[in-house]
Amino acid sequence: MSEYLSNPEVQRQPKTFEKINNGVYALSREVDPDVTLVFFHGLSQRGTNPEHAFWRTWKRREHEDCWPESLLPKLLKVEGRGYKASVLSVSYESRPDPGKDGKGTEASDEYRIVENLVNDLIFDEDADVGQKGVPVILVGHDLGGILIKRFVLMVEDKAYTASEEKVRRKLKNFLENLSSVFFYSTPHYGAEAFEQLAAKLKKSDANQTLRLMTILHKETARINDDFGKYRRAEQGSKKSKFTTYGIHAGRATTLEGGLSIPIVPEGSARSDVDHFYSVRADHFGICQVDDFSTTHLRTLIGAIRDAASNNINLKPGASSHC
Repeated sequence: MSEYLSNPEVQRQPKTFEKINNGVYALSREVDPDVTLVFFHGLSQRGTNPEHAFWRTWKRREHEDCWPESLLPKLLKVEGRGYKASVLSVSYESRPDPGKDGKGTEASDEYRIVENLVNDLIFDEDADVGQKGVPVILVGHDLGGILIKRFVLMVEDKAYTASEEKVRRKLKNFLENLSSVFFYSTPHYGAEAFEQLAAKLKKSDANQTLRLMTILHKETARINDDFGKYRRAEQGSKKSKFTTYGIHAGRATTLEGGLSIPIVPEGSARSDVDHFYSVRADHFGICQVDDFSTTHLRTLIGAIRDAASNNINLKPGASSHC
């Protein structure tokens, strides 16, 4: 089943995106943004350059431009009440078999990945995510959705255990400003395709995060449970600290050889989500859009609008964008 990650297409040279640090790129920058979006790509496809995953995962369908950079700002002007969004995208070791190059798999350890992203997104002043009262929306595809959960839980833990007050304050700022999380075709309970992929790879070669996407993995179950408990405002309360969206790929993904299968079953895509959508796209096409008619893009625009308007309403004397 490792063929499901195969994509032999030749990648063209992308435009140059601003590299903020080793783990974060800016897809779109705004002065005084109303909201910040952070995109987390998933496991890389074979035959693609993993260094391009931060932008190519989110490219427009049948185009070589990245829609969060080229399309989203235009749509916000028309449909988003003129709100401005800064858009960042993370980059991490996402090859399914990084050990094949002989350098080991340490860079694919999920704790190391997430800890680096906490530093790169929150403590790097050029990123400064979740600070200055700016709402945050996190968007993850595939493995990226699981890493988002791990990221939020690590921030929450460090916000109360860090020794320095300045550090704790920045972490708490992020948590207080987290508005919503979008999970695109995320295997919260694992999936057979990843199970078979993991079985075919040598342990010494396999990406360490791959185990998080195998069926009913204990560590992923713990992450799911802790994430669900954290976002509840009070024990037993239906109110949550932030809103979650599940976007399920309703179409099968065609593998090498012509076999078509659903990569992430609908049941695995549902995990503590407030809003769930099944869209007519496959596992990889779900991240690609053409125009505003795409269901999940309209939903994202709505979430941006809500986060920005709610934040503005909380500011004394602030005027509305309506």
